[in-house]
Amino acid sequence: MMRIKLKKVSAVIVSMLLVCFIAAVSVFSAGAVEPKKGSIEVELNPEFAGLPMTVITLGDYKNGNIELYDEFSQFDIKPSDFSQNNILRDKLNALRDYVYENDVDGEVRMIGYDGSAYFNDLDADKLYLIMQPVITDIIDISPALAFIPAPDPEGNILYDIKVAPKPREPEGGIKKGAVIVNKVDNNNEPLKGAVFSLWRKNAYTDDTDLPKDPDSYELGEDDLGRYYWSRHPYQLVTNENGQAFMDQLLTGFDYRIIEEEAPEGYELDKTPHEFTITEKASVVLENGKYVFVDGEGPIITVENIPTPGTGDVSSSEPEESSEPEGSTKTFSDPSTPSYPTPSKVTTTTATTVITPNDGKVVVEITGDDIVKYIVIPAAVAASLILVIVLVIAGGKKKDNDDN
Repeated sequence: MMRIKLKKVSAVIVSMLLVCFIAAVSVFSAGAVEPKKGSIEVELNPEFAGLPMTVITLGDYKNGNIELYDEFSQFDIKPSDFSQNNILRDKLNALRDYVYENDVDGEVRMIGYDGSAYFNDLDADKLYLIMQPVITDIIDISPALAFIPAPDPEGNILYDIKVAPKPREPEGGIKKGAVIVNKVDNNNEPLKGAVFSLWRKNAYTDDTDLPKDPDSYELGEDDLGRYYWSRHPYQLVTNENGQAFMDQLLTGFDYRIIEEEAPEGYELDKTPHEFTITEKASVVLENGKYVFVDGEGPIITVENIPTPGTGDVSSSEPEESSEPEGSTKTFSDPSTPSYPTPSKVTTTTATTVITPNDGKVVVEITGDDIVKYIVIPAAVAASLILVIVLVIAGGKKKDNDDN
């Protein structure tokens, strides 16, 4: 009996210990707090879409104190440095040089279509360095620091931080180039009125970098990774000399043009024509033609062939250009419609009626050297003819009476 009682007591003790252990684990789990996370938005300019930015963790930041990791301890960044711009700038530039020289890795994201790079799911209580991961002669973006969390001007503690580094123009300014487009027919005669869309090739990290409008971009992938073609807000429209141009294009980027509207009487050619802007250049009008100054750029010549059945509709003599001397704006805003100016017939001198086989009548009205063709139903035309005949007869009777 005593042995049995001991077994029962041992079982009870083990059960009690097990319950206590489970309860302790449950209390610990319930009291555990998920580590805080934050984000950094690096706000720049949409013009720089497709350029990379990086965020590097420098150390811990707790209770107003900075503890740099051993790799960065030599830079001795203190909270007091943030009130002394010169000291902080020198340390940031030294940090950037160190990152370049030692290939320090960080999280890299591309600047998106809206001009910002977004870094999410970052650990809280950290100090971060924001900078360009590679040296480029397109734009030099100043390095910056960010804490997570950080107070806003009202004293609220924020875990989602926005940083706006200052772009520093390279010596000589941001390099921007241009492209000239020549539109000709199959006889190499200039064609007016061709409309081209312009696209730029941008690298991207994920879908958050893409434009909201799916019709404003096309996706692709090559040896360098994923990219998208973004549509430029302006179009190129060829003038009387068959020319158009676009300037203010960032160097180092690939571009393309695609014909959206062909001149009247010619077939549309949707072939993309790709080019790269490699140097700074501008465009001016010289002797009726667009030419490059202060550099060189690509010249794209696109040929149209007549629509079958129309023959050669080109004009051997291009009209005199209406572009003012030195003008550089040949593109038009696609959101602004263009309407032809209507002609006005003031004096009707004769009327000729032609009846085609489709039950409609074409009335030719001539007056003041202007010819108008009006297509109307045959029944309406018959009434109109009767009215015209009566008017003419009345006019002749009046002339006879006057005589």
